[in-house]
This record gives sequence, structure tokens and C-alpha cells, in this order.
Amino acid sequence: MNSSPPPIPIDPDWIAYTLQLPLPGHRAHEKMSRRSPDTMIIPPGAAEAAVLITMFPGDAGLFPLIQRPHREGGAHAGQISLPGGKREPGEELSTTALRETEEEIGLDSSRIQLLGALSPLYIPVSGFAVYPYVGWYEGPLDFRPDPAEVDEVLLYDLNRLRDPGYRTIFDFQYRGKDFQSPGFKLDDRIIWGATAMILMEFAEHLQSTGNHRNNSVHP
Repeated sequence: MNSSPPPIPIDPDWIAYTLQLPLPGHRAHEKMSRRSPDTMIIPPGAAEAAVLITMFPGDAGLFPLIQRPHREGGAHAGQISLPGGKREPGEELSTTALRETEEEIGLDSSRIQLLGALSPLYIPVSGFAVYPYVGWYEGPLDFRPDPAEVDEVLLYDLNRLRDPGYRTIFDFQYRGKDFQSPGFKLDDRIIWGATAMILMEFAEHLQSTGNHRNNSVHP
């Protein structure tokens, strides 16, 4: 697309550096949601879950998403999401993100280097506070999805998420009511909800820090 922003070279040291800087948080989340800001605040005692954006080598910034089965039921059945799930008792949230990624798509979590975290957000429909992490994986892309939780593993790239031409507004129904939501439209699929909010923050943060990369001191 003509409006595509120039690619940002992506490497693990630079991503780790950017994740130490102030994040856009809900300001970025709101661009992929029609929710009011007060619904993004995590209430005391909320159940906790963690997800992982697993980056692979290459300037495009490849990472996997999963198509969840429609048959699984629940609030997020059939949606495209990041690998992740509920925190086990006594477990660090970063460990949750790594464990769930290995369980759901089969990547060896011992080969994933954690680079940092994005802003947590609350999902009222499921009652979970979701904590997103970013990791870097160097190894064979040998996906072994769990058929109980994953219909398909989808590879996307951050440079497309940074392109406004891949953003859309779409109509959907939930519990018999009609709604509209922003989302990413990629390869005839719609990425929306919490996943889109998380990816919007990451893409926007990389864009803003990348614009100043030449003037910054980083590893």
C-alpha cells in the first residue's frame, strides 16, 4: 500500500531497550476499542492471565497468532488471539506466558528470551486482567498446536500492523446485539478485541521509538 510506513529494523536488543521506555498504554488501546477508559482499569482481585508476542528474526517482525476453535465455547471462542492463558497459583506471570505458548503452539519455551512487558489491560467479558509479554525465539519454526485449544497457527508481521491501510471497522453480534469495533484486517481475517489492543500498543510504541532511533542511545 502506498501509505505503508518505512520498515523498522527489528532486533532483540532494540526491542528490549524500547520496552524500558514509557509505554502509550490505554491511549493506544483505545484506538482498537470502543470501550470507555474506565473499563480498562483492572479491578482489585481480578483473575490474571498472560499472553506472549513471540518475535522471530527478520526485518518484517514476524510473530504467531492462533485461531481459537469455535467449539471450545467461552467468551473468546473462534477469535484470533495471542498464545496465552490463566496464571497458575504461585506462578510468575512471565512464566505463565512462556508455559502457555509452549503448550498451545509447541515452541520450546527454553529457547524464548523474554524482552519485556507491555501494559496490562482488563477484559470485562471474561473478568481477566491480561498481562502481555514480548519474547524473542531463535530456532526452527516447528509449530505443534494443541488441537484442543488451537485450530490454526497464523504468522503475521509488525510492519503490516503499523500500516493504517490494514485497519478497519467491522460489525459483529454478541449475545444477540449488534456492535461495531475497530480491528486489523489481515488476509481476510479480522483481529480485534484485547489482541488488537495489545498489538496496537506494541506497533505504535515501536513506531514512535523507531522514529527517534538514530538519535537515541541504546544497546
